[in-house]
Amino acid sequence: MGDLTKFEGWDLDASNADEPRVRDLDIAVRAGLSKPTDIRRVIDNNWDLLSAFGDIRISASSAPIRRGPKGREYWLNEEQATSLASMLKTSLGKQLHISLVKLFVAFRRGQIAAPATVALDVVHGPRVGDVPALRAEVSNMCAAIAKATSLSLQRVHGWVRRTFKVSGIHSLGVVIWPTVKDLLFQIMLGKLTIARPVRMLPPDRRQVSMPWRAN
Repeated sequence: MGDLTKFEGWDLDASNADEPRVRDLDIAVRAGLSKPTDIRRVIDNNWDLLSAFGDIRISASSAPIRRGPKGREYWLNEEQATSLASMLKTSLGKQLHISLVKLFVAFRRGQIAAPATVALDVVHGPRVGDVPALRAEVSNMCAAIAKATSLSLQRVHGWVRRTFKVSGIHSLGVVIWPTVKDLLFQIMLGKLTIARPVRMLPPDRRQVSMPWRAN
C-alpha cells in the first residue's frame, strides 16, 4: 500500500490514482458503529453487490481478495464506499455519505494530494475539537474501544490524555490525530493493550510503565 493521503480526517490510499480507496474501519467509526469491526460482516453479507463495482481489496495496490479473509481490513473504492454508507442505518449515516462524496470529489479535482514535508506546529496548531467531523470521530472511536475491550470510557480517555499529554481527548492536535488513530485501531483489534497505571512507589522501588504494551 502506498503512502496515505489525508483529507478532513480520512486516510485515502491513492497508490492507484485511477481508483483511490478508503479503509472499512474509517467508514465504521464515521458511521458511529459501537463495534467498528462489525462493518466487515456487512461487507461480507453484501459482497456480490459491492464487488459489482470492482474488486474489493486489502489495499488499493493489492490483488483482489475473496470474501471474508479473517482479520484483514478492506479498502473500498468510491462506489463501494458510498454504497456501503447507504446500508448503514445510523444517525450519522447522512453526514458519512456527504463526507465520502466530498473526499472523492476533492481528489478528482486535484484539490488534495500527498502532503508536503513542512514544519508542523503540534503544540499550537488546530485541535480535533475545532473540526466537528474529527471531534465526532474521536468520541466515537474512544467509545468503540471501551465497548470492544470492556474498559471504562474514562480509562480510555485517561490513556489518551496521559500518552499524548493533553487535557482532554478533543485537545489532541489535528496533525497528530492520524498517529493516535492508528494506535487506537491497534488497541481495538487487540494488538496493543492499555496498561493499568502504575502505583507510585518510593524512588528506590519506583517502576516504569509503558502507556501501552504489545500482546
